[in-house]
Amino acid sequence: MDILNFNEISTVMHYLGSKKHSHQNCEFLFILSGAINNQAGTDVTLLSVGDICFMNTNCDHVLDYSEHQACHRDLFISTENLKEVCLTFFDEHFFNYLMQKDKNMLIPITAEHFRALTTRLNEIEINYKYNKIDQEFYIKSLFSIIIELLGSLYYSLNINEKTTKTNEMILSLLHKLNDPNFFTLPIPDIIQETNYSHSHFDLIFKKEMGCSLKKYITSLKINYAKELLTQSTLSLSDIAHKLGYDSQSHFTQIFKRATNLSPHEYRNMHQ
Repeated sequence: MDILNFNEISTVMHYLGSKKHSHQNCEFLFILSGAINNQAGTDVTLLSVGDICFMNTNCDHVLDYSEHQACHRDLFISTENLKEVCLTFFDEHFFNYLMQKDKNMLIPITAEHFRALTTRLNEIEINYKYNKIDQEFYIKSLFSIIIELLGSLYYSLNINEKTTKTNEMILSLLHKLNDPNFFTLPIPDIIQETNYSHSHFDLIFKKEMGCSLKKYITSLKINYAKELLTQSTLSLSDIAHKLGYDSQSHFTQIFKRATNLSPHEYRNMHQ
C-alpha cells in the first residue's frame, strides 16, 4: 500500500456546535473539553471529555454543545482510503460494519491513551502548519493514529462477539445440566455437546464459572444424591449407578468427601 496516496486525510479543531450536516469523508470525533450532544441519525449520545466517536459518510449529525467552553477535534479519512486500511490490516467484514452503522460508534480507549493521541494530533497539526514536517510525514502520522483507533475498535468488537458466543454456549450447557439424565453422563459426552476439546472447554468453563466442570457436576450429583437418599427407597448401589459412578464404594467416597457423612449416615439422619 502506498500511503502517500492518502490525500483525503486531515485533522481540524472546532470550538462551536453545528447544524445538521454530513461529511464527504468518514470522521473520528474527539471530545477535548466540555460535553456535546451528538445526534447521529435518530441516535442522540452525550459525549464528554475522553470520548472518541466514529461516523461514516452515511451519517448526518448535529453537534449541540451542552456546556460552554466545549471543544472537539475531527480526524477525517475518505471512505475509499478507509476501505483500503480495513482490507489491508483487518477484514472486509469490519469495513462493512463501519459503513452500515448510522449512529454514534464509540471507540473504547483508556484516558491515558486518549491524552497521548490528542497530544500527538496537536503536535502534528502545529508542526505541519509551521513547516516543521513535510506532507509525507504529516500523512503518515495521521495514518498511524487512524490505525490505532480502528485497531482498538476491531479488537473490542471481536472480543465482545467471542465473549457473547461463549456466554451463550455456557448458558445453554447450564440449562441442559438441570436435567439429571444429562449431568450423570460421562464428562467427555457432556463436553462433546459444545464442540470444544476437553482441555479448552474446561479453561473456558472455569473462567466463567469459577470452578472446573468436573467440580460443578460433582456438586449437582451430590445434591441429586441427597434427594434420592431422602425421597426414595433406592439402594446405595442403585443410587451410585443412577449417578453414573462405577461402584457403590466410589460413590460413598465422593459423597463423604463432600458432606463429611457416608450416604448411609446421611439417609438415617434425614429420615
